[in-house]
Amino acid sequence: MNKKLLSLLSGILMTSIALQANDLTLKYATPAANWNEATPIGNGHIGAMVFGDPTDELIRLNDNTLYSGEPATVWKGHDITPSYDKVVGMLLDGQYTEAYDLIQYHWLGRLHECYQPLGDILMSSNNTAAVTGYRRSLNLEDAVLTITYTQGGVHYKREIFASHPSDVIVMRLTADQPTIDIDVRLSTPHKPTTRFNTESHQLDMSGQAPGHAQRRSDGMIQGWKAEGRHPELYYADGTRKYKEDVLYSSQIDGMGTYFETRLHALTDGNIEVLPEQPLHKTSRGSNNPVGPALHISGTKEVTFILASESSFNGWQKSPSREGKDAKALVDATLQKAISTPYAELLKNHRSDYQSLFNRVSFEMPSTDAQKELFIPDRICAFAESYDPGLVAMMFQFGRYLMISCSRPGGQAMNLQGIWNERTIPSWNCGYTLNINAEMNYWPAESANLSECAEPFFDMISELAISGAKTARTMYGRPGWVAHHNTSIWRETHPNDGTPASSFWPMASAWLSDHLWEHYLYSGDKEFLATKAYPVMKGAAEFFSSWLVDCKTGAPESQGNWLVTPVSNSPENTFIIPGDGFLNPDGTPKPWVNGKPYKPKKSTISMGSTMDMSLIRELFGNVITAAGILDADNDSAFIAKITEQREQLLPYRIGARGQLQEWQQDFEENEPHHRHVSHLYGLYPGAQITPDVTPELLDACAQTLRLRGDEATGWSMGWKINLWARLLDGDHADIIVKSLFNPVGFGHGKGGGGIYPNMLDAHPPFQIDGNFGYTAGIIEMLMQSHEGYIDLLPALPSTWKEGSIKGIRSKGGFVIDMKWKDGRLTEASILSEQGGNCRLHTAQKATVKGSRAKTAQGENPNPMFRTEAVNAYEQIQKDGTYQLATTSTTARQGQTIDFPTQKGKRYTISFY
Repeated sequence: MNKKLLSLLSGILMTSIALQANDLTLKYATPAANWNEATPIGNGHIGAMVFGDPTDELIRLNDNTLYSGEPATVWKGHDITPSYDKVVGMLLDGQYTEAYDLIQYHWLGRLHECYQPLGDILMSSNNTAAVTGYRRSLNLEDAVLTITYTQGGVHYKREIFASHPSDVIVMRLTADQPTIDIDVRLSTPHKPTTRFNTESHQLDMSGQAPGHAQRRSDGMIQGWKAEGRHPELYYADGTRKYKEDVLYSSQIDGMGTYFETRLHALTDGNIEVLPEQPLHKTSRGSNNPVGPALHISGTKEVTFILASESSFNGWQKSPSREGKDAKALVDATLQKAISTPYAELLKNHRSDYQSLFNRVSFEMPSTDAQKELFIPDRICAFAESYDPGLVAMMFQFGRYLMISCSRPGGQAMNLQGIWNERTIPSWNCGYTLNINAEMNYWPAESANLSECAEPFFDMISELAISGAKTARTMYGRPGWVAHHNTSIWRETHPNDGTPASSFWPMASAWLSDHLWEHYLYSGDKEFLATKAYPVMKGAAEFFSSWLVDCKTGAPESQGNWLVTPVSNSPENTFIIPGDGFLNPDGTPKPWVNGKPYKPKKSTISMGSTMDMSLIRELFGNVITAAGILDADNDSAFIAKITEQREQLLPYRIGARGQLQEWQQDFEENEPHHRHVSHLYGLYPGAQITPDVTPELLDACAQTLRLRGDEATGWSMGWKINLWARLLDGDHADIIVKSLFNPVGFGHGKGGGGIYPNMLDAHPPFQIDGNFGYTAGIIEMLMQSHEGYIDLLPALPSTWKEGSIKGIRSKGGFVIDMKWKDGRLTEASILSEQGGNCRLHTAQKATVKGSRAKTAQGENPNPMFRTEAVNAYEQIQKDGTYQLATTSTTARQGQTIDFPTQKGKRYTISFY
């Protein structure tokens, strides 16, 4: 065998071994042509989308404190109590559309403010030679983006990362000859307020975000008769003050958050300052003002360090009048970073990132041919050839995104995490509280990234303060309340728009559950006492006051069930009883004026299933937490909600065998609606389980069958978790396959899926689907909501073999396991808190290091508290409901208890 062939074979073998050892690199053969192809990086404060163009680089920047508006622009709310009785009376009389209209015009507020882009780094190469051998790759194991290519016979390399320890973005350019010749500029969309400056080796950009940004059109605002809610835009007579929808500084009393951005170049090459340009001319950044350039040439290496700070000083303080000194902050951050050698910056970044990322590993085998594909091709090939390794990579990509977006001391992830390029983004790029903000943090505990949820907990605490005012001024009630959406200014009133989404006063209950879940995973009693319980109790106080009798609307039950008096099921619409698309004989109703018949419909009723699920869960958690904390001072309130919890409207099974979405068995206007809010009790709640409520479990399965599998990206993320809770791994896997639908490239079938950069496509981009997916993968492999740890509860037949290490369960346990051909081969459990471990497996198992026994009764470990209900109502042929008790079933397999010591690992053997 000749040396050339031997060398070639050796190279192929080494490449194959490397691919097998590392399937956590997102590889691309071309630069990004648009935002949905760009690569996201972030450090929990600053985010960037890197396009990776060798000749005309664009890096879009974000600071997660940069929003339009100020506390002064927050809608001050209004008192709905004068019309409250009228609305409830309408609903009791079945006047659902009339109640809807009254709420539309008199109960809603105005839209919250918008998350803003910071600006761009623009880097142009003066080398006109052709580019060959281009590669762009993001290594999820160290969060470093690498771009390599050859131009004019010279090999070039860029390494880019966002450092959390140094709070900067670092970009290092190298060449194997001193031929680097580039122009670098900063740019921003905030034209009216931006100033540029150059210092030695440095570009400075200073500006101010908008004082107000309005996504609604004139037609919408006027149609809702809501001009008076927008004094920034309209005079008292309803005429416009300004034609612009984005208002800066002088247009709005100087309001807006200041920002200071610095880009420093470290090089031994030549540096020349070039003058400002009026605009950036490329289509990707057109119409943005551009500052002076640094022209760098004659070198083999240059390192850029970007730092940015804003004047944001908390949600209650004006950033323009009471803001932080952004200039002093950014100069201090930058000086420290440029004084640190590149190798140390990189080392510190890797150490910090890997301390979180390396807690969990997940491996499933793919073929070498699959691993060699670039990511867009690999996504496109998924539909034809199942790719287990890509399933695992997507799981870890979700963890990478969380580490990149959400760090202690920072802001919670919004609809796009930390990345946004528009001054008026889709849905304001805020926090949608009826699913999306919560879904962002579903995997935080189970995927072993608990610290990353701290900004979310902080946001919830802030909303509780703002929401207490809204509860008093809008409802005249105690406790706190929050509605459908918010921003960094912590708005808790309803948005404008329609009651279908905007009037939803249930966010405080859902948000409170995240605090309780953190306790169940961590056992942190101090957190429970000081942070969680006060917020949970405040939410319960509002709902205790909000509940009414479902027959009379009276504040106390008169022998009927307690329900919420004004309710919707986000964001679904029902058909008014007696109307519909069909005649009584089943024939379609005739078209009207050449259009299909439209039945009367509404979204507003009383006591939707989701409302009751959330309140039942909240009351139960508060009652249990009070017992853990010995909250004797709250005994009267605990007694009250204990009684109310027993009177809450139970789950109902409708005529189609489905879990009802509303108190009545309404017909859906859109049977395949993306929201499945009424299944909250199945997931993320734990009220409907295979062991305790099999009848309700079957009803949930029927609901999902009626809804269908196709959905938007985030909805597919939810459905993966739901099918996993139904113990149907193969059906969960159907949704997994659907989520790998290529959107905007390849031969995608339309609808939701993922973009080439693996970000979730609603569409457009929403990051929640990525986190819903990551949470769902864990639910397929491990569940702990039924009072025990269940290993491989919903393993799909396509996952022939694999291993996962480092995932966490309730009770404070960390689990490693391997499986092959549907059976566990190895497992170990690390006890972080000590206490009883209850374990269920389909196979018989023994525990090394502890004495196991067959589990009996309730788990004595309080961190495994269960929430399952024991009663439901079934609709009868005459339309009435009959109360029934759920039948308990015994899961096949083995359930054992064994005592554990804090910090000790236990090996599980199977036979």
